[in-house]
Amino acid sequence: MSSFYKFIAPGVSTLPKAMVKKQLPIVALMVFYVVILSIAGMGEETNSQSSPLQIAAVQTGGDQIAVIANQSPDEITLEGYKLAAQGTDYQFEFQRDGYPVEIQPFGVLRIHSGSKAKPGYENQVDIFWTDQEVWGESKVAKLISPDREMVSTYNYGEKTALDRFAGCLTKQGVKLKTLPYCGACQDQKELLGESIKYIVNVNCREYADFCGKRHKYVPAWISDDKVFEGIKSLEELAEAFNCEFQGE
Repeated sequence: MSSFYKFIAPGVSTLPKAMVKKQLPIVALMVFYVVILSIAGMGEETNSQSSPLQIAAVQTGGDQIAVIANQSPDEITLEGYKLAAQGTDYQFEFQRDGYPVEIQPFGVLRIHSGSKAKPGYENQVDIFWTDQEVWGESKVAKLISPDREMVSTYNYGEKTALDRFAGCLTKQGVKLKTLPYCGACQDQKELLGESIKYIVNVNCREYADFCGKRHKYVPAWISDDKVFEGIKSLEELAEAFNCEFQGE
């Protein structure tokens, strides 16, 4: 019995050390790789996983519009939130007539600014900021929570044509209603690729009350005055909702 322990003990004490020595270069490489990825990710857009608010579009020009989408079934009061133009002194606090602005469930808010923006907006969707060219100097919009958390960022200088097209649909108040087990719904989403994150998507299984009875089939594209059921091509959506789409 004693000879058995003498035989096995060296293996137990020396094998892990040998293995550790062999693995050290691999471990060091993995740590280096993780650090590089972390540094690279610092410049990318980051959105809080806990917030349903998403900057879906920034439109430049005479009437500059920043579009914020609410991807939840809850009305959200924007008291204490700020919309900032990176690299400038422009910061917008969500107030209308001295009261905090609200975004309706699965709704959008359009913040207008610029020389051709009209200050007389009187609805739940539109609000006026300033007659200054806010987005003429900055390409990055940031939505900041009352706790100074970066809720959403949007760099319109880096957006693809498909990103801008999806943002245009959302700016028009268009929603996509789907079901999780619907193959056609998945096919519809795939047409938009990663740009689907800029679309207000209502899961009719989870939020049936918000799907209503305005349509019988999914996928369905819904606006205040239009309903389009079934899979629609990007060209059909562009024509239906007056959003220009140019291929990449």
